Amino acid sequence: MTACTDYMTGYMVREAQERSAPRREGVSDAEPPHLAPLLERGVPGADDNFERGLRRLLDGIERELPR
Repeated sequence: MTACTDYMTGYMVREAQERSAPRREGVSDAEPPHLAPLLERGVPGADDNFERGLRRLLDGIERELPR
């Protein structure tokens, strides 16, 4: 259970950091409209990153459990 909680917490922290990155990096208000098409399309395969990582974590735990 701790591994899953740590995974979820880490994922949420990384998401929050990525969302605040434009402000930290000094992206001006004039620049976001140029980024909008990219953000709307998204990164291919990024939507399932959480599920894929969680599945790998759980599969690894399952392999280590006694049969």
